[in-house]
Amino acid sequence: MRIILFTGKGGVGKTCTAAATGLRAARLGYRTLVISTDPAHSLGDALDRTLGDEPVAVAEHLDALELDPYKETEQYYGRVQRYLASLIAAQGVDQAIASEIAALPGLGEILSLVRIARYHREGAYDLVVVDCAPTGESLRLLNLPQILNRGFSATRKLERYFIKPIATSVVKVASTLSSLVPDEGVTKAWNLMLSRLGEICGLLIDPQKTSVRLVMNPEKMVIKESQRALTNLNLYGISVDAIVVNRILGSAAAEGFMGEWYRRQQEHLAEIDQLFYPLPKLSSPLYPREIVGMDALGQLGQDLYGEEDPTRFFYDGKALSVERDGDRWVLLLHLPIVEGEGVEIEHQGNEMTFKVKGRKYQVVLPDILAGLAPGKALLVDGRLRVPFAAGAAARA
Repeated sequence: MRIILFTGKGGVGKTCTAAATGLRAARLGYRTLVISTDPAHSLGDALDRTLGDEPVAVAEHLDALELDPYKETEQYYGRVQRYLASLIAAQGVDQAIASEIAALPGLGEILSLVRIARYHREGAYDLVVVDCAPTGESLRLLNLPQILNRGFSATRKLERYFIKPIATSVVKVASTLSSLVPDEGVTKAWNLMLSRLGEICGLLIDPQKTSVRLVMNPEKMVIKESQRALTNLNLYGISVDAIVVNRILGSAAAEGFMGEWYRRQQEHLAEIDQLFYPLPKLSSPLYPREIVGMDALGQLGQDLYGEEDPTRFFYDGKALSVERDGDRWVLLLHLPIVEGEGVEIEHQGNEMTFKVKGRKYQVVLPDILAGLAPGKALLVDGRLRVPFAAGAAARA
């Protein structure tokens, strides 16, 4: 089963893009499901259909649903959350505040994605398209199962060697202590959640099944946020196979009231080509009316993909990655460089600019590199390797 996730800053058209991709694939004969995990659902509005949290047929070979992250969280994490909240409340914290503290930010969206693993097991669909919440920041929680598993192992040891022995001996004196010991139901719920999270995380980082497509408009703030998203996705092992640029003004807008907007867009489009190299760019124009209904979504899908199969991987590889080499970090980049060409590096804060033969390529550095200085850049096996170490002298 192929999985494509669409993410981007709010308002850039990712819901319509996801719906159009699903419709395009369905018309090619793929059994397709489009899922919205965004709490502020608009997938039903784009499809002009009423959707619920179970698949609804909206066209031939095309189903859609709008998941409720709160319902999914309650199913897998509700019992555990109430237990953790009781521990916090036992320290004198207000119950409502304790419940908020026990909630894990972003967990709802990740647990919503667990449904995908079920459809994968069932083999019900050839393609699942996911309309993620804006920016997809919760995808950072891909390592959440490992973190939670280590934390739970610690609490189990605490329960076995400390809480239970003490509770057994003093429960008659302080009967409320027994409520601090998780019952078997809490343990089972926790283990089930970790198992399901591990399953979906395995699917999301499988480059043979899953990829993300970053949706943006040719606007400065949107481009910056997309750069950060690309860095995070690459670092957590999620493949990005294309970028989608929506609402591009046609040449007719070059004159008159929209002239300045048109010129700015052209500058940003050129910038996008450099900043997101080597990712392919799918694009669509600014339409004269909002994209609602099958006809409009069909046109968007045609403009984005033309005669291409929307389910294929448009790019295989990582534009950026970071690895550990002894006591230093190394940034690896795919850039159009050949042996003997000079590379100039400019580093400021969490941004790094590379100049190659008069062309500029800019990347947003991950937090682990932002406070370090780059060393000598080397071209190895077609990739630019830039070492980072505290106090290193920047040179190329």
